[in-house]
Amino acid sequence: MRSFPLARLSLRSRVSFAKPKAREVASIQYDTKQLTQTEEQIDALAARLWDLTDKELAEIRRSLQEQG
Repeated sequence: MRSFPLARLSLRSRVSFAKPKAREVASIQYDTKQLTQTEEQIDALAARLWDLTDKELAEIRRSLQEQG
C-alpha cells in the first residue's frame, strides 16, 4: 500500500480518512473498559466465594500487578 501525506488532502478528505480509525479506537477503548468491569465483577464474586476481605483482595490484586 502506498502512503501519502494527509496534509495534501482537503479537510473533508482528512475527516473521511480519520473516521474509521476513530471508530476503531473507540471500539478498542470500549472493549477495554468492558473487560476491566467484568474482571472487577469476577474478582468481587471470587472474594465472596472465598470470604476474602477487601484488604485481602487488594493485596492479591497488588501482587498480581507486580508479577506482570
